[in-house]
Amino acid sequence: EQDMDARAVLFGGWEDAELCRSIASQSGAKPLIAAGEATLLQSAALVERCAALVSNDSAMAHIAAAMGTLVVDIFGPTIPTFGFTPYGQGHCSIEYNLACRPCGRHGSASCPVGTHECMTGITSDQVFEALSDMVDHNTG
Repeated sequence: EQDMDARAVLFGGWEDAELCRSIASQSGAKPLIAAGEATLLQSAALVERCAALVSNDSAMAHIAAAMGTLVVDIFGPTIPTFGFTPYGQGHCSIEYNLACRPCGRHGSASCPVGTHECMTGITSDQVFEALSDMVDHNTG
């Protein structure tokens, strides 16, 4: 938030609300927590007003792309070559290449090797750099 002069919005379902509250309390910022509060249509309206969305490879990434919002799409157990990236332009994908990826067409509920390195290997600096580049190259 502070480095980009922006306010973050944390999206998710009711099952993500506690995690989002924990993230918010540890961030030192004051993000809007939409997880468990906003309906799908309300989330789409909110994401349309965002400059960009950082998301795992989920429905929210596709909704954001459809609404014309820039997307940084994080792939963990799945891979972009499966064709699940958002349609069109204005998105980039981040992934951590490992021999065990993909661990399934739609990922896996548990990590087959027990490390979740496909996600933990992606740093916040990598995500922030991709986000900054995306915003810089698409806002003039």
